[in-house]
Amino acid sequence: MKSIKRNMFIGFATFFTFISLANAASYQWSFNLDTGESVYSSSHAKADNEQTAYVRIDSGNIQDGIDKIWFRVRRTSDDSPMTETKWASSTGIRFTLDYTERKGIPGEKYRLKMQQDSMGAGFANASGYWTP
Repeated sequence: MKSIKRNMFIGFATFFTFISLANAASYQWSFNLDTGESVYSSSHAKADNEQTAYVRIDSGNIQDGIDKIWFRVRRTSDDSPMTETKWASSTGIRFTLDYTERKGIPGEKYRLKMQQDSMGAGFANASGYWTP
């Protein structure tokens, strides 16, 4: 009986350890961009093996149909493109960026690149969160 309880305890402890590791952290970003300008978020280490980055745009003055902001994850050490590129033209949205260019590696640092399209209306700002 004592052995069964001990094994159950070890099993639950292992399970909850893996559950807590599976929750990757999200990091805040923000930008102020003029037409054609680009900016990077701060660098953060990838916490998991999942080959998808998550981006959320919470607020800003991005105007649908006027502004187009491009997003892509790049490796910090050499600025290599890691994910596909996607654009957004509004706030209050979420989207994913798949690691299609190179495999994302846990522990390696990445940053989110944001660039206003060269045909944009001008000054744009936004903020949100992302998960490498």
